[in-house]
Amino acid sequence: MAIYKEIHDNLVNSRKHLKEEWKPVGSGLERHHITPRHIGGLDEETNYTYLTHREHIIAHWLLWKLHGRSEDRIAVQSMSGKDIKVAYHSEESRKKMREAKKGFVPWNKGKKVNNNWTGKKHSEESKKKMSASRMGKAPWNKGLKIGDKCKPKDLEARNRKIGEMLKGTVHTEEARKNMSIGQQKRRSRGREILDKKEVAN
Repeated sequence: MAIYKEIHDNLVNSRKHLKEEWKPVGSGLERHHITPRHIGGLDEETNYTYLTHREHIIAHWLLWKLHGRSEDRIAVQSMSGKDIKVAYHSEESRKKMREAKKGFVPWNKGKKVNNNWTGKKHSEESKKKMSASRMGKAPWNKGLKIGDKCKPKDLEARNRKIGEMLKGTVHTEEARKNMSIGQQKRRSRGREILDKKEVAN
């Protein structure tokens, strides 16, 4: 970072005497604030230097590399018409981040991967119970075509099988309410679509 500061200081200090050459219209020189206004730089002669357009871009680029302030990056982009990709943080930013991390303990430190079944196995008793519960039951999608080529009759057959599987199931009061609410929403959406079509016609 020291090299950027050295180049910037040499550039701005070597152009301070060019005020008289800057005054005429079309001179090609631009007035640059040595200490930028976005950090409190004043509109005073001691804070001015006179640079060509290219030097002005370089001056703000050096300030951006030194301090990492977005205002200098935006100044470079607006004057050059090129977007600058931020490759890394400035030394000042890195110091602040290191300070902020001191004493910080990651929330997942010492914790295992969030998979409760990793390395676990069903007991023989559990296996028997699961096997008995599935005994004599055919998979609901057995013999059905699934995907874009699924025909309406296949869909009907699938729905029938699902209905048979759910036959005798007793829903809780809360489940009934949720299903009723969902049905009302679907009906209201359907009505809205029909109304829009009527308006369009």
